[in-house]
Amino acid sequence: MRNLANYNFDVLVHQVQPFEKLYNISQKYYGEPQYGWLILYTNKIANEMFIKSGDTLFIYQPLNELLGLL
Repeated sequence: MRNLANYNFDVLVHQVQPFEKLYNISQKYYGEPQYGWLILYTNKIANEMFIKSGDTLFIYQPLNELLGLL
């Protein structure tokens, strides 16, 4: 994975709420539910099972530029 700090991305901070699912977070920030894998990848989390209420996730935007790096 490239060091995202070397790029000019907007980084939003999201605090995980009780019972919130990754697909809901993806829908909120990317407008599509299928980018949960990207949130995991950019936060260096292996699996959604490791996310719990109160955790902080960093959401990198814009999506098209982020996907272009991968």
